[in-house]
Amino acid sequence: GPAVVQTYTVVFDREGQPEQGIIIGRLESSGARFFANTPPDASLLWQMTREEFVGRRGRVAHDAATGKNIFSPE
Repeated sequence: GPAVVQTYTVVFDREGQPEQGIIIGRLESSGARFFANTPPDASLLWQMTREEFVGRRGRVAHDAATGKNIFSPE
């Protein structure tokens, strides 16, 4: 559901390319904390290195296929 980023990091591969975004945030409905990854979108990951994402709103959903939560910013 709707969520807000509290902290985040971008993980890079050995060639210096962004590989994964990791988000810790709070669900807006309950205030519960969550841990999630971002979609594997290189442009989003580069954007996360150039802009402040703390406080950014978006949606978090559980991906049953991978067993991971995925945060997609607005």
